[in-house]
Parts: sequence; C-alpha cells; structure tokens
Amino acid sequence: MKKISQLLKGRNANKKMVLDEKTIFYVFGKIIEEEYGKNGVKNFKPFFYKNNKIFVKCPSSSWKSELWLNKGEILGKINRELGAKEILDIKFN
Repeated sequence: MKKISQLLKGRNANKKMVLDEKTIFYVFGKIIEEEYGKNGVKNFKPFFYKNNKIFVKCPSSSWKSELWLNKGEILGKINRELGAKEILDIKFN
C-alpha cells in the first residue's frame, strides 16, 4: 500500500498542503493500530482537527498517560506518513 506522502508528491511544493479531518484521522488511526493494536484504536478516538492539532478522547487517565508519554514518537510517525510536518500537537479530552 502506498503512503499518503507518495500520493501527494505530485503537488506543487510552493503550495501549502491542505489536509481534511478524515485523512488526518485515518493516518492517526493507522499509526495507533501499529503501536497499540486494536485495543489502542478502541481507546484513542480523534474527534476534532484544527490549527494542526488533533484532539483525542481517551476513556481513562492511564490511556491519556500512555499517549502523552509517546506523543513525540506518534507525532513523528504521523508527519512521516504525511510527508511533511503538518501535525504539531495532540491534545487530550
């Protein structure tokens, strides 16, 4: 399967990449599934995307802590998948 960054390579480099919420949530879910499996996908629910930030609902403080501890690594993987530094932060509910 092709990475999203490979599909977006043909875009003009001078234009700012515009990504919709659905694409961001798909990439987020894919990275979470790689890291935490189906249990992670069930417990980390992205619900909003604005100003290059993903807002995520977590069912408990232990899941929030898990995501907070690994936030930098997950952000790096999401941005590598997108091919640019598009996501700046993950916020928790």
